[in-house]
Formats: sequence, C-alpha cells, structure tokens
Amino acid sequence: GAVSAAAEVAARAQVEVGRRSLGVLDHAGRRSSLTRLVDSTLHNPIGRSEVGERAEIQQDAQGRLVVVGETLRQVIHRSGPDLRDVRALRRVGSAVVAADVAVETHLDTLLALMACGIAIALASRDEQPKVPERVRALWAAADTSDEMRTWVTSVHQRRAVLRHHSAESVLRRVQSGYGDLPPAPPVSIILSTMRPDRLGRIIAMVAGFDYPRVQLLVGVHGDGADVDAARSALGAYPRLESLVLHRSSDVAFGAVLADLTARADGTLVTKVDDDDDYGAQHLWDLVLARDFSGAAVVGKPPEFVYLEDLDLTVRRGGYRIEKYGPFVAGGTMLMSRADLDAVGGWRPVARSVDRGVLERVLRDGGLVYSTHGLGYVYVRHSSGHTWDPGLDHFLTKNLAQWPGRVADPDRLTFTAPSAPVVIGST
Repeated sequence: GAVSAAAEVAARAQVEVGRRSLGVLDHAGRRSSLTRLVDSTLHNPIGRSEVGERAEIQQDAQGRLVVVGETLRQVIHRSGPDLRDVRALRRVGSAVVAADVAVETHLDTLLALMACGIAIALASRDEQPKVPERVRALWAAADTSDEMRTWVTSVHQRRAVLRHHSAESVLRRVQSGYGDLPPAPPVSIILSTMRPDRLGRIIAMVAGFDYPRVQLLVGVHGDGADVDAARSALGAYPRLESLVLHRSSDVAFGAVLADLTARADGTLVTKVDDDDDYGAQHLWDLVLARDFSGAAVVGKPPEFVYLEDLDLTVRRGGYRIEKYGPFVAGGTMLMSRADLDAVGGWRPVARSVDRGVLERVLRDGGLVYSTHGLGYVYVRHSSGHTWDPGLDHFLTKNLAQWPGRVADPDRLTFTAPSAPVVIGST
C-alpha cells in the first residue's frame, strides 16, 4: 500500500545519480559519499588488441585532453570519450599523462580510458594528485616496460575501473546495503572430476577467489572414486559453500554437470576443471565481461598453456580476444542459469559437452564473448583428457614460452623468474 511504500522510501538513504557520478545522501540530504561512474556499455575493451602503440596524454590550450601517439592525435571532448574516440584509441596500448595535465579535473576521462584498456601511468610531478587512493595505487603499479607487462597492467586497470566505477557495479553495491541486491551476482561453480587426488589444488584456488559469494559443487565421477577424499579436501575451507555428489562411471559427463547445475543456487553458473590454474580475479573477469558485452556466454581463451610433461608454459596465438566469436575454453564458460536452461542445459553425452552448449546458444541467436586470457592457465598432462590432439599441437603457433609453471596466473609470475623465450610477435 501507499503508506508502507512511502515509509519504506523514507527509511532509506537516497541516491543521487548523475551522468558521471553517483552520490549517496544521508537522511539530512547531505552527500555522504561520491563515486565516479563510467559507462561500461561504451567504455570497455571490446575489439582491443593485446598490444598497441605508446602515447602521451596532453592538455591543450582549451583545457581538453589530447592523446598523441605514433600514428594519431585524438582530441577528447570535455564530456569524455565518445564512440569515435573509443574506436580510434583501440590502437593505443599505453599512455603517459604529462606532468602539466590537471589529473583531478580529468579523472572521469582517465578512468574511462583505463576501462577501454589503455594502460595509464603518470609522468613525474611535484605533488601527488588528489584522487582516490585506489586509483593512485593503479598508476603507481603501472609497468609498461615491455609488451607483456603493458598488457598485464592494462588488464589490471580495466578490471579495477569496471569493478569499482561501472554503473552496474556501483548500483549493486549501494543497493546491497539495503538488502535489495547482492553486491555481485552469486556464482555457482561446477566441477566434475575423475581424479579426486587433484582436488586439493583446485579447491584452494576456488576458496581464494576474490568474489563476494561463491558456491562450489563437486561431482566425483567414477566407480571406486574416493568421495571421502573430496569431502575432506573441502573440509579445509568451512566458509566455502559446497556440495559433493558421486556418480558412477556409466553416467555420462554431461549428465554429471546437469546434476550439479540442478543443485546450484547461483544466478550465474561457471565451469572449472580440476587440472587448470585460475587467478584470484578470475570470476570478476567473467562477470564484468558479461556486464559490458551483453553476451549469453562469456569465457577466456586457452591462451596460456602449461605442458606438465615438459614443465613448460607457452603462450599461444590465433585466438579471438576481447571479441565475439564461436569459442571460449570450456573450463571458463560462464552463463546465467536461465540462458543455460533456455538452450536445454548440458546434454547427457560423454564428449563435446561444452561445444554443444556454445553451438545451441549461437543457433538460438545468443552471443559468445571471449575476454582476455590473464588469470587462466590451461594445463595438459599425461593423465588423460576428454580432448587430446597430442602434445605437438601445443608446441605450434606459440608466441612465447617459459620454463616452469605459473605461480600466480593473475600476475603471470613464475616460481623461478625467467625471461620468456619469444617465438613470434603478438
């Protein structure tokens, strides 16, 4: 009724939403906080190359920002980058903000450029700019010493801006304070394994995901499998919401996934594989990509591959990255429960389960989006895979290789640091 609705509104703080900022007002009408906003439907990395030219961000006599690169000079309107700017700046990989630029005045535009994927650093200046500490830390940590580090910096910056400044993320955080929405969509992670001895590592990774609400559903698949070992491994992480099912060998792989999904509580569902490596920000990468791409399925390319038998990590080329297409790695697929149900869910077959879902989504007019590959390492070993083209397949089309295994997939660091052997150009 009108009375209760009015009382409910009066009991809440109010939100003041502008084109480029969101303020929370207290009951006296005073602004208690202010967050800068970026429009992730425009300011996003869709179509961006993994490498690009270096540029400088200058300020002209009219006070406008000008991006000056090797092949372009792009004047940005005071209201921020428009679609024309975003398209033109896709060729820019990194940019240094000149010392005389009024960073505080142009903070909205700089955040938008980072959301687009330009790695931004500040030229030395006498005083630190008066900007949020989180943004200052991003600039301080920027490393554009080579193409690989520039790309890693770009991913870290775009992720942080989209996570903390996109309208979707900010509104979810504000509304979560009043019980309306969770701060991020709850995600259920499904994992089917025939190797319970490998569970300890992947469960530790899932427990380490930097994401507000995660549910892990494990299907132990196979006769004689040690289900108690799976439960024991999960017992080390009592705060992780989890469930273990056991299915015999005569149950198809796809049927196991369907059984797990039927018990999922999250609005979003994603797969992980027990032998692959994931960074702490992996889920955020997928959820943010879903926000800005509007795709039914988002995922990552198997760009980085660890060859266990050779103790070698390779970076492979030829994948569609930050683009729409027909393929993402099966161990990274994320979609809503509703979209998965709409295409018939996981088919009860032994192989090509992921491909079947992708094909049905595309057939029904849905989009598949492949974001960047940072934070995910596809692992190949001799213990058996549902798809096995042979080891030689992963020694072709490589752009670089490193001895050893990635220690931190999100930062692309190795236990024994060494420079990559560059095989080809990105």
